[in-house]
Amino acid sequence: METAVLTNRSRTRFIDIARCIGIIAIILGHLSVPEIHRVVYTFNVPLFFLITGYFINEKAPLRQFIKRRFKTLIVPYLITCVALIIIAVFGAVISKGNPMEQGWLWLYAGVYGAGYNWYEPFFISSVGPIWFLWATFFSGLILKLLLKTKPVIRMLAVVTLFAIGYFSSFIIWLPLSFQAGLCGTLYVYLGYLFSKSKDAAKELNKESKLFFILIAFAVWISFMVDFKTYWMVICDFGRGITDIFGSVCACIAVFAISYLIDKYLKHTSKLLSYIGENSIFIVCVHTVEQDLLALDIRLGHLFPNLTGVPGLILLIAVKLVFNITLGCLLSRIRFVRKAFGMKV
Repeated sequence: METAVLTNRSRTRFIDIARCIGIIAIILGHLSVPEIHRVVYTFNVPLFFLITGYFINEKAPLRQFIKRRFKTLIVPYLITCVALIIIAVFGAVISKGNPMEQGWLWLYAGVYGAGYNWYEPFFISSVGPIWFLWATFFSGLILKLLLKTKPVIRMLAVVTLFAIGYFSSFIIWLPLSFQAGLCGTLYVYLGYLFSKSKDAAKELNKESKLFFILIAFAVWISFMVDFKTYWMVICDFGRGITDIFGSVCACIAVFAISYLIDKYLKHTSKLLSYIGENSIFIVCVHTVEQDLLALDIRLGHLFPNLTGVPGLILLIAVKLVFNITLGCLLSRIRFVRKAFGMKV
């Protein structure tokens, strides 16, 4: 039994390392630095959709599947929304602002579940990075339902749902990031296909594997160099099929990097995989930090003369240490883990 567990852990540790890289990329993506955007936005959100599809449970009864996903995605979302409202109201009281206004603002943001501020055809307030949890819930559920259909119907449905999500986003942004979930189904489906083809991939010789990985890196580099836009939070897929392919190659490259870290940097891999395991806690902490704490402004007040690259490096270090440390600490609290649907 112990050997089986260790074998499974070693086989999937690189996925947790990829999660770690992904959550760091999400945090860095909110720094509003174009040079960073052209790197992290090529893979950060698609990576998590792919991982969702990779681990989709085909055999689990639908009711059990929904219950599990609700506990591990939506309950953390709701807890974070409550935390946002409480902290915002408390902050307004301290700063002699309008607590009622702040409370309603963040309640509205939490109920609507958008990850971006929209102003047309009416105002929608962003809830922050946790928009992704609702989108993941919907995309995973959609693929779970589609697994009962024939492969051809499944493929057509995935493409059709992607098109519906994409084109409808130009008209109105629906609640709970539903359109992002429709588009994300494509990545969840690709993750599912990867899981089904992993045995065949193992049969490839080293030369073939190296060739395909180098191609993935080449496409990713090209995507970064010529990056325009790619923001799944608003269903913006840049140049369309070209950039979608580029993002998939970027994810493959990240998986390859994660695998190499796990294979050759054992001590580092343990730390990174631990961070990746707790990415749900980190993204919730990061949401509160990003929405309400304004660390960049506070650091600017503390170090007014520290600007440019040195200031950016300090900000990156502070944000990463704050979010990752607090997220991992929360994951160690028994009742918090239980509330997030995790094993205790």
